[in-house]
Amino acid sequence: MRFSSASLPLALSLLNLAQGALLEDHGYKKISLEYMDAVLPTNVDAGYRFLDIFAFYPWMDSAVMYTINDHKEPERKGKLSTAEIYNALAKERNINPERIEWVIFEIDDDPDMVRQIEDIRVSRYADDTDEVVIYPGDMEWDTMRNSQYFKHATQVNQRAVEKIIVRTIKRKVLGQDYQVDCFHFYFPTPETKKLEGTASVSVNDRPKDGGSEWENAWKKELKKMWKVDWESDEAEEKALTDFLSQQEQQEMESFLALHHEVRVLFPELAGDVDSSSFDFST
Repeated sequence: MRFSSASLPLALSLLNLAQGALLEDHGYKKISLEYMDAVLPTNVDAGYRFLDIFAFYPWMDSAVMYTINDHKEPERKGKLSTAEIYNALAKERNINPERIEWVIFEIDDDPDMVRQIEDIRVSRYADDTDEVVIYPGDMEWDTMRNSQYFKHATQVNQRAVEKIIVRTIKRKVLGQDYQVDCFHFYFPTPETKKLEGTASVSVNDRPKDGGSEWENAWKKELKKMWKVDWESDEAEEKALTDFLSQQEQQEMESFLALHHEVRVLFPELAGDVDSSSFDFST
C-alpha cells in the first residue's frame, strides 16, 4: 500500500522529539505525536533495532499498544519492562494508569493469530468481519489467555479482564481499502463496576455476535463530552458514527506519520519501522 509523504505535513508538524526523565535515565528516546509515543533505546550496539509505539486516549480511558518489541531488546543495565515504559509514558502525559479501562491491540504481522480469529468467528457462525465478544468461561477464553496480547494487557493493568472484544476495522488510504483485526481488553474500575452492576453477564444477556459493543461504549463516553442538541436521534447517531470513523482514520494517519518520521530521524532503524504493509514513497 502506498502512503505518500505529501499527505503528512500537518501530522509531522505536531511531532515532538523528547526525552522524559525516567526514559532518558534508562537510555530511551521518545518521539511523540498527538496521543502517540514511539520509544527507542539510544545506547544499544549498531546491530540492534527496536521500536515501541503506544497511545493514550484519556477521555475514553483507553490505551493502544501498537508495537511491542521488548523481547528484541537485549538484556542490559537500565532496561525497562513493557509495563515500566507504559507507566512512564502515562505519567509524562499526566494520566493515571489505574484509570485505564481498555487496553487495545491491532494485530499486525501475526498470521497465526489471524487464523485463530477466523476460527473463532467460524465456530460462532459469525461473518468474516463480525464483532465478537469473549467472556471468561467461553471456549475461546483459553486461546486468548495464552496469547501474547493477553500477556501484555495484564502486564500493564492489574485488574481482572472482564471481556475481550474482537473487531475488524475498515480503513481507507489514498482510495484503497484494507482491514485490521483488533483486540479490546476491558478492565473496569471498581467505580465503573458499581455503576454497571456487579452481577456476571448471563449468556442470554450477552451482546450478539456481529453487534457494536465497542462502538456503543465509545459513543457513550463521547456523549458525556459532546453537549449538542440534535434535531433528531438519527442525526445524533449519524454524527457519532461519522466522528468515530474519522477518529480511527486519523489515528491510522498519525501512526503512519510516526513511522515516517522515525525513518527520517533514524535511518538505521528503517528495517524495523518500515511495515511491509505500507510504502512511504514520496
